[in-house]
Amino acid sequence: AEDVTEKKIVDELISDVIGRDYAIIKALPDILFILSNDGKFTDFKAGNNSEFPISSAYVIGKTIWDIFPHSIAEHLHLMIRESYQSGQLKTFDFKMQNHDAEKHYEARIVKSHKNEVLMLLRDVTHQKQNEIQILKIAEDLRQINDTKAVSYTHLTLPTSDLV
Repeated sequence: AEDVTEKKIVDELISDVIGRDYAIIKALPDILFILSNDGKFTDFKAGNNSEFPISSAYVIGKTIWDIFPHSIAEHLHLMIRESYQSGQLKTFDFKMQNHDAEKHYEARIVKSHKNEVLMLLRDVTHQKQNEIQILKIAEDLRQINDTKAVSYTHLTLPTSDLV
């Protein structure tokens, strides 16, 4: 009787953990990949706000070199190896053509299991566009201030002319 009760408790705990993890994954706006430590996709979940141009049916079983441009795949492979060996979170920002527009992504990679890493891929295009706008506005304001300083310099009269 004791073994049955203990098994029931363990089963309930496992069910609770799986249910909680599923809810977290479902709520993520990010694209979630599970990859082997050599860069092969073993699982994929498109985020609830994702416009990633590739379906999960296509991704599973492919490698990062099959999905991403070579230079991005090479850098991702390096991040996967480093994260797998160290157990530390690694991040990598990159841009990639998606349909007719260039998209900016942030990849967050961390070891998740024996021979696997988890990679969250977040579309940060809007944030990058906002950063560029802010930098442009800051530069415009700097130029306006520089112009005002020059104008005020030319308008300054010697005090002897005021008398």
